[in-house]
Amino acid sequence: MRRAAMRFWLALVALFCVTGTVGVASSSAGAATGSPISIGLICSCTGPAGPEYLGVQGAFIARIDLQNAQGGVNGHKIQTIFEDDATSSAQDPTAVQTVLSKHVLGIVAVSAVFFGGAKFANQAGVPVTGASSDGPEWGEQPYTNMFASDTGSIDPKYPVSTAIGKFLVSHGGSVVGSYGYGISPSSSRSAIATVRSVIHAGGKQGVLDISVPFGSVAFGPEALAAKAANITGLYAGMVDSSNCAMATDMKQAGVHLKAVVFPTGYEPKAVTSPAWPALQGDYFDTEFRPFAVPDAGTKAMQAALEKYDHFSKTRVSDAQ
Repeated sequence: MRRAAMRFWLALVALFCVTGTVGVASSSAGAATGSPISIGLICSCTGPAGPEYLGVQGAFIARIDLQNAQGGVNGHKIQTIFEDDATSSAQDPTAVQTVLSKHVLGIVAVSAVFFGGAKFANQAGVPVTGASSDGPEWGEQPYTNMFASDTGSIDPKYPVSTAIGKFLVSHGGSVVGSYGYGISPSSSRSAIATVRSVIHAGGKQGVLDISVPFGSVAFGPEALAAKAANITGLYAGMVDSSNCAMATDMKQAGVHLKAVVFPTGYEPKAVTSPAWPALQGDYFDTEFRPFAVPDAGTKAMQAALEKYDHFSKTRVSDAQ
């Protein structure tokens, strides 16, 4: 929930900056007097990726409400249009075209499958910002209308970072098992890159599986294969439900892991999940500054979520 909310804060700031028709966001308070403008949201809010995007719509509306309270964008009130692609690459094109049919000025995409409908926004010349967590179109031609708020863009060649390999090998994960979803370019390519990074750091490939069904929570056969390959390191570029299920099945199968990295961030609710015993000693990376380590930006964001999305203090704590 924290990741989703932060992505929307960054995405909307980016969108306000790239929609040249209306310019940048106004910071002066007051009623918006110009004609309203519409911004669309495409989200995988249901389907296999749904749990990963809890709170997305509320965070989106909260950011818009805050901007409208500050006078909108150059005096134009913002209206919101929401479409759920249900984590379906076949349904995403319909969601994008539906939003475009309502004459939006821009689109915010936080979707696991936006690559399915990206071409329609491009053909319409409508700017898109959001999370570049689905595929390489954020950095490919002809998608010059896409501006990722989290990474800026993606190099479609997916160059390998040495950091993940060094980390796994230095923590004992020199024989790596790396897993990704077959339908997701970003997930599968991250799994491939992790293996290459480990090999560069002096380790070796134990298992590379990029055929996992999106949202799978059954990894019995994968765990047995990992045990047979004597893997000591694990990387799983999947949603939390899959990662937790994999950690549980690996432990039950007796796989002796020394270094585990889940790149989807850590949520405190994991402490109360059935998978918690299997997650002990694992590592989680995070893309954004958590509320638990506040600065001016996180404080302003928290205040807006509490005011406009009715976050309670407890809910903010759960969204670290």
